[in-house]
Amino acid sequence: MRPRDNAKLDKIKSHAISSIVKEGFDQFSIQKLAKACSISVGTIYIYFKDKESLISTIAQEVSDAYYQAMLKNFSPDMDLREGLWVQWENRANFALKEPIQLAFHDLLLNSPLYHLTLTPLHDQLTEYFSRFVNNHTEKGNIKPMSGEVYSSLVYGPLNHLIRFHQRGRTFRGKPYSFSMNDMRESFEFVLKILQ
Repeated sequence: MRPRDNAKLDKIKSHAISSIVKEGFDQFSIQKLAKACSISVGTIYIYFKDKESLISTIAQEVSDAYYQAMLKNFSPDMDLREGLWVQWENRANFALKEPIQLAFHDLLLNSPLYHLTLTPLHDQLTEYFSRFVNNHTEKGNIKPMSGEVYSSLVYGPLNHLIRFHQRGRTFRGKPYSFSMNDMRESFEFVLKILQ
């Protein structure tokens, strides 16, 4: 058995993520991946039992990288403004630094493979964010609302700015590049809506 080569493994995973983002899960194949990596199909099977185990591995790794980024410098005990701003900064930073990983994660969330994103770190993130929201609801800082409404109100504006940036244009076709000024302006409106 050939020894594992970590650089080759990283290349396989990186190309797999890019291929899935570009072509979708249905068009993704080990044969196409091997060709894109300039390696044999057999080499991929040194690292992964099958296509499903490869997808499962990269799904969990990308999801955990995203969740870890969202948890950076965040505590459920933060005050409302500070805690929300940390969440927005973390999401924006990940989106700008790792656009392919974010696109891959979004594909997972909107596919039958959603369950692959439900890692232990996801559970920790959910628990932290729930505690944060509950703390501020109990204090009267946030109006009571469902988690789905909260998530839509709080992250919808930021997600739109990120999507505009990824496309390089607005809905009207106007050129767009992400800016901290736009993020801050949107954030201030969200705070007013929540309170």
